[in-house]
Amino acid sequence: MMAISMLSTPVAQFIFGVSVDYFNIKYLFFIAGALGIVTSLSSLLINERKGTPRETVM
Repeated sequence: MMAISMLSTPVAQFIFGVSVDYFNIKYLFFIAGALGIVTSLSSLLINERKGTPRETVM
């Protein structure tokens, strides 16, 4: 996991830098936010299917 995360940072910076040259930065931030939301929701749905118990706060 550490090797993947160390490799993904410069690759992501390169892709973002090249993308800024071609697209408006507002659209790139919108897409990044949408991908973050989709990733979070998919993680929640996977945990629901596995039957992972949630802690309840009362």
